[in-house]
Amino acid sequence: MTQAIHFYILAVMVGLVQGGSQSISRSLLSDLMQLKRTGEFFGFVNITSKFSSIFAPFVFELVGQFTGNPRLGILSLLLFFGLGL
Repeated sequence: MTQAIHFYILAVMVGLVQGGSQSISRSLLSDLMQLKRTGEFFGFVNITSKFSSIFAPFVFELVGQFTGNPRLGILSLLLFFGLGL
């Protein structure tokens, strides 16, 4: 990205996809879980979301600091996507 407009275009593209993706994943999760344990499952999803919001930026910055290249920090986030799958 070399200009601010590139960031705004990327932000719009992520915004169009992320909301739908999150709602579909919650719907799928509710279909797969037992009715008696919905609180446990949604609680687990909530706590893992909190951990990822702390650890992902930490890993991003750590890799960026050690390598001196923030682009490698972005690639390190693929680890979190892999764990999520």
